[in-house]
Amino acid sequence: MPVSRKYAVIERERRYLVRTLPGPVTSVREIEDRYVTGTRMRLREVRAADGTVVRKRRHLVSRDGVVVAVDELEDGTLLAEIDDAETPPGPVPEWLDVIADVSGDEAWTGVGLAR
Repeated sequence: MPVSRKYAVIERERRYLVRTLPGPVTSVREIEDRYVTGTRMRLREVRAADGTVVRKRRHLVSRDGVVVAVDELEDGTLLAEIDDAETPPGPVPEWLDVIADVSGDEAWTGVGLAR
């Protein structure tokens, strides 16, 4: 069986704080991320006794040919992610009510939120 290399590559995600949850939401998942202290290593959906935890609800929105994951953090903050994969970044969808582009801000990465 081939080994998945999904997380063996750099993720190219753009992140935006948004004011409202765009619709229509196509699915919702509860996500728990645990970060190994002092690293960027993430264990998703693993229940361990130690490690810093980020809990969020992920809303997937598919609209106008664009899929956006909007994470709802425990404090109500909405963080939208657009995964560009191997393609050059496209324009930010007009229907995404962006407050700020936090793509380059370490504080808004998963490990930054876990601190």
